[in-house]
Amino acid sequence: NTPNFIVTCCNDRSVNAMVQSYNVYPPNFAVYLIGRSLLSQGQTINTMYNSATKSISSYFIFFIIIIIFKQTHQF
Repeated sequence: NTPNFIVTCCNDRSVNAMVQSYNVYPPNFAVYLIGRSLLSQGQTINTMYNSATKSISSYFIFFIIIIIFKQTHQF
């Protein structure tokens, strides 16, 4: 149901970015990106897409380390 909702509310470029992030990264990381984009107030779809890509470049390693650490230690 979630991919269908994303397709209905976002343009193709944002959908492609979210689908790629969902396929490449762990699901919880993709959920973080999608949730962060959808929860940003007063922003258009394009700025949401741009902020998501900037977040990947600046926080990618940081969140991957946290996700791997959480998955290996099972908090």
